[in-house]
Amino acid sequence: MSGGAQSAAIQATATAADQQQRQAVQVTVSTVPVLSALPRDDGRKDFEVLVRVRAPTDATRRAPVDLVAVLDVSASMARSPESDAELVPGERSKLDLLKDAMRFIVGHLSDGDRLAIVTFDHNVYPLPKDSAGSELTKISEATRKSLSDTVGVLKVRGYTLFGPGLDMAIKILDGRSDTDKAERVGFIVFLSDGKEMAPDAKDRRWKLMEGYECPNDWKKLEGKLKAAEHTVHTFGFSKFHDPSALHDMADVSGGTYSFLNTGLDKIMDSFAMCLGGLGTVVASNVKIDLAVQDPKVKITAIDAGGYANEVTCGGSAGEITIPALYASEVKDFIVHLDVPSHGKKSEQDLLRVDGLCRLGGESATSEIKKDNVTIDRPPAADEQKQNGEVIKQVLRFKILQMLKHLLDESKKRGWDLKGKNRGDAEKLLGEEWGKLKENNQSILSDLHEQQLGGVVESYDGYVTKMRNDLKNGDGGAHVRAFDSSNKLQRVTTMGSPENVIDEFKTDEINKMGRQAKMQRGEPVPEDELPPPPPPPPLPAVAKTPEERLPWPCACPEYDIIGEQLAYWSVVKRDLLRLVEQVEGDGGHRILTGTFRDLSLASINRAMYESVFLAVEHAHNLRSGYCAATGRRAVAAGYDGEERYQYDRQRAVP
Repeated sequence: MSGGAQSAAIQATATAADQQQRQAVQVTVSTVPVLSALPRDDGRKDFEVLVRVRAPTDATRRAPVDLVAVLDVSASMARSPESDAELVPGERSKLDLLKDAMRFIVGHLSDGDRLAIVTFDHNVYPLPKDSAGSELTKISEATRKSLSDTVGVLKVRGYTLFGPGLDMAIKILDGRSDTDKAERVGFIVFLSDGKEMAPDAKDRRWKLMEGYECPNDWKKLEGKLKAAEHTVHTFGFSKFHDPSALHDMADVSGGTYSFLNTGLDKIMDSFAMCLGGLGTVVASNVKIDLAVQDPKVKITAIDAGGYANEVTCGGSAGEITIPALYASEVKDFIVHLDVPSHGKKSEQDLLRVDGLCRLGGESATSEIKKDNVTIDRPPAADEQKQNGEVIKQVLRFKILQMLKHLLDESKKRGWDLKGKNRGDAEKLLGEEWGKLKENNQSILSDLHEQQLGGVVESYDGYVTKMRNDLKNGDGGAHVRAFDSSNKLQRVTTMGSPENVIDEFKTDEINKMGRQAKMQRGEPVPEDELPPPPPPPPLPAVAKTPEERLPWPCACPEYDIIGEQLAYWSVVKRDLLRLVEQVEGDGGHRILTGTFRDLSLASINRAMYESVFLAVEHAHNLRSGYCAATGRRAVAAGYDGEERYQYDRQRAVP
């Protein structure tokens, strides 16, 4: 390699390393225009630009969390998870399953995070002042035990009104010091299993909270949620919950709506996926600024889903706000530009994108490095295909518009999506999806030609599932959870933890999901186990029988085997500790024992293969020249020539 080429290669490697390091700790933005070139004499009224925001990947640089769990303890929580009927002997209630999920939250919040617990029925019931969780309680080894004890004594009460519990949660977060508000991120998790139902106001047995005596009175708090930017993540817990109210509550606050209508024992998994995000907030108060670079170019609209955005300065500028970013998250937005003809210049700068944010728990503001959108303006241009990544996001936002129309039309016509009109809603969704595809043939065609046709097929599957659930009277729960997931580009549970949009999962969310499965006593499939550390690089191959290859260290073969054994020892140790913890919390000993045996068998199979490969690799190394002894060690059964031939056969071309 020439000196110039070598220098260029070194520079490219250094640049890539710098980008990787920057991505680990900083928020970055990038842009992609829908077309890379536009003839000078042509204009385009709707020129789409993809703006991609990437969160830092280093989850250890996270902000501490203040979490308020608002839990429905109305009388229905004492009933059967599946039938909502009275319990049969040996059956666990919905409240029992919720307690398990809350113990998981307590056990997996990080030290230094804080948790408060609010219970409600038609009123709110503050915990005793001396109880852990009655106010924001800092997580530590000591408080985990007391918080679990608090969860264990929760009991069911009366009717259901959302306002009292939500009001108390807002007061808890509002009551924090200015320093805590600046350095910690606050969230509300709100779970309910039913619709709002108030007791008879004349019945003196039931005490109502002033201002929240009727269903939908919680909507009085919408202004507070928006002003204080308190994000509420809602969970519908059974097929009898109220999808409309919980979706609205999440939507107005910038949170997600999830629901479980079967397999309610997996509420722990649903909570775990939520916590896998909330516990890894690596950036907050993210402001993405847009500025056109040509006075004739105008921003006409911004597609940002559930994130606040606005076009300002008569179309010359715009802004997108992201309250919080989880580690490794990616957010995609579409900026629509009006691009006129461009005279005689061969290039045109369209848009500059940069911004500000707070990283981790820092109170200081950090800048987001800018990115510019520039396109070619040749005298003429061959027909181009629209960029696949751009039109994929354009299609997603069109689907969100379709779902909004469906929900608005349902509300306008008075459809509850559970009664006799559920068939009408299912039919309308099918018609709207057909129209959308018919009116966007160019997008669908370009996606197929760029091997992205699977995107359309995936949406076909989602729409079919939503139509089926509407027909079966789910009250629009699936439509709303799918809408919520795509608006915020975050995971939501759509009926069960297995039914999620995988592209919105992060590594930390996957990790937390595995831990929930293990705690429930469900064996983790081998393909979901964390990968072992990467193997060391292959040694150099001797070119002649006499050649002696240098060792990087005295005896690395023992280190190779030791690393593998140490890794698998940690995996086994963590598994056994988890089993002991579940049994200590009252878990079923037969189930946990079966889970332990099955999981150990899976781990052992993977360990034997991994260690065998390490031993084989170490054996090959040991057969070479050892710098520690100055001698060439020959493996049993091989002389120097045989070792040379063996190495040559194993050499990678």
